[in-house]
Amino acid sequence: MTQTESQVHSTIVTLVSQYANLTIKRRDLEAEANRLKTELLAIEEKLVEEFSQAGVQNVKTTAGQTVYLNREVFAKLV
Repeated sequence: MTQTESQVHSTIVTLVSQYANLTIKRRDLEAEANRLKTELLAIEEKLVEEFSQAGVQNVKTTAGQTVYLNREVFAKLV
């Protein structure tokens, strides 16, 4: 193998390693995002019920964020 072929091979190996590492990282992040989505949906269901029972439409957190119910209605012509 010539030096140029060796350099090309080294470049390919480096790029493949980077690609593989980033793919693993992306998959891990997507799995985490899906887990969070599931967790948020479960909490959201509980919050809607709690807001309804308490008769409130919004609550401010101690950090200053406001969480509120937002009702959306869609119509469709048949």
